[in-house]
Amino acid sequence: MDDQLQSQSITQIQTVTAMVKVYKTDVVESSQAAQVKDELLREFPGSTISFDLEDCDNVLRIEGNAINGDKVRSLVSSQGFSCKVLP
Repeated sequence: MDDQLQSQSITQIQTVTAMVKVYKTDVVESSQAAQVKDELLREFPGSTISFDLEDCDNVLRIEGNAINGDKVRSLVSSQGFSCKVLP
């Protein structure tokens, strides 16, 4: 298999395995969001993590490979915030 084809195959596999998890939180300040985000990135390096603090649910969105929902909720709770999966 040539390098270009192999690279395309790997990209396709990574795209298929990426997952998105969305949570309702009680994080309200951007400084709090940054603190929680840093903690989550230590556990889930390479993930894309963002907060929408203007949404009524103060949404936390995590995109990455093998995101463990229980671990996310535990880490957010350890920072003093609630975290509930949104459907």
